[in-house]
Amino acid sequence: MKMSFRSLLLISILTIGVTACGSGDDKSSSSDQDVSAKQVLNVAFTAPIKTLDVSKAMEIYSSRIFSQTLEGLTIGTVDKNGNDKIIAGSAKSWETTPDGIEWTFHLRDSNWNDGKPVVADDFKYSVMRTLDPHTASQGAYMLFPIKNASKYNSGKAKAKDVGIKVIDDHTIKFTLEHPTAYFLDVTLGIVPQRKDVVEKNGTKNGSSLKTSNMGNGPFKLAEWIPSNRLILVKNNAYWDAKNVKLQKINISIVLESSALSNMLLTGQLDLTGVSEPEWIKKIQATGKFNRIEKYAGSENHGIFNLTDKVFKNIKIRQAFSLAVTRKNMANIIFHGVFTPAYGWTPPNVMVGNTEYRAVTPEPLLALKKKYPNPKALLVAGLKELGMDPNPSHLTVHYLNVGSGTFSNRRFEYYQQMWHKTLGVNIKGDFVQWPVFLKKLNDQDFQVAGLSWSGGRDANTFFDLWTSKSGMYNIGFKSAEYDSLIAHSQRELDPNKRLKMFQRAEQIIVNDQAIIFPTLYRKLNTFASKKVHGLVFPTFVGSSYKNVYIK
Repeated sequence: MKMSFRSLLLISILTIGVTACGSGDDKSSSSDQDVSAKQVLNVAFTAPIKTLDVSKAMEIYSSRIFSQTLEGLTIGTVDKNGNDKIIAGSAKSWETTPDGIEWTFHLRDSNWNDGKPVVADDFKYSVMRTLDPHTASQGAYMLFPIKNASKYNSGKAKAKDVGIKVIDDHTIKFTLEHPTAYFLDVTLGIVPQRKDVVEKNGTKNGSSLKTSNMGNGPFKLAEWIPSNRLILVKNNAYWDAKNVKLQKINISIVLESSALSNMLLTGQLDLTGVSEPEWIKKIQATGKFNRIEKYAGSENHGIFNLTDKVFKNIKIRQAFSLAVTRKNMANIIFHGVFTPAYGWTPPNVMVGNTEYRAVTPEPLLALKKKYPNPKALLVAGLKELGMDPNPSHLTVHYLNVGSGTFSNRRFEYYQQMWHKTLGVNIKGDFVQWPVFLKKLNDQDFQVAGLSWSGGRDANTFFDLWTSKSGMYNIGFKSAEYDSLIAHSQRELDPNKRLKMFQRAEQIIVNDQAIIFPTLYRKLNTFASKKVHGLVFPTFVGSSYKNVYIK
């Protein structure tokens, strides 16, 4: 569940701060004579896509497709120094009122890939469809800064009450509940949907090539064979098609990390992430690849089912979290590419102009000092539940995605680690991604491992644990936590927001221990030197609009 921040609404959060106005394009195309005749990019995903329904997709790979086939009001990219920034997308300009309550976006002339004009109603329909309670979108909560959006989503307001107004075909206005420091970032994921197409597709929308090939981005979906491959081709109807050089993007579904590395080395892929030291050495020795390293704005973590008879106990959750040997995990499983996480929010996440992690001690370090013996804490928790206090008599099921070599190795590490530190028995439930999601939503698990990619503003790491978010159905509800996040979303003073987030992190990591952070993820990508124009924003999917082969 690499809930990729995010498929539909907020493919990511990059910057914060109420902006009075903004406009501009970011073009970095090459001259025709510099470009190879064969403009084909070969990449891979490590898991199949469940759905390409914009309002329902929440995993990372669907968002990576949307980054190519759909263009939101704004676009996330990087400047010449590699810093994240927001530029104009489908909206050529925007302005906001002095109080930050009203935001007006002016659309450029652009078309869908069938030639029909993109209009403001397409953006309104997309937002309203996601908010519609009948859609049951997990991402609806991301739009709650819009006036009455939350009430409409919960059935307490009507559609006409939501703060979205179409002024004309090229102008759309949003009215917010209150000034929101990160609303411009929200617009990164506000992408259009065609009402006529969605209604024609019905319940099958986004489930196949036929029901997923309408977009307004630089590329369009030409082939989709689940669990095998996808093919994107240039969208000649795109408003800036003259600056799009790639003609085709081949996307293979490859489950094994060693297979990915081998495909890169043999020229079957143009870029991929690599973590195994032996492959890194082989690839670097060729001199044919550029290496990109940076914190990815995401982290690995585990979650507990708080409705489970065992993990409803706080001490037991704390024990399992404290028993994780994070440094060894980083070195053994991820070969030192990732770094140990003793807090929920990873490096590079900001509150105003302050990096959250740089000024906030990792809470688990304090909890380790308080409880140096996780096994004793586990025994205490079992006694509180009236259960057999002998850990060797306890069997816990760990929900694991996939069944490949890496997936097995990861599970075996958890199994041996918890058996050694706590004395418990761990059994693995190995399932593929769609089943994994269903089990999480049905609370049919005890412990599960996943990762989360948020955005530049810390809110994107904390709002998913509120009782309104609908993201993780683990049985967690906290009035204090909900209040902290609600107030942080209204507050414009970054120092006050920082303190709210620090308390919120203390609740979910230590006090309630609903999650156990494990590793901060880092980008370790190798790209062929023949591929130019790649950008790697920290908090948003990379668009291949300006990529070319030379």
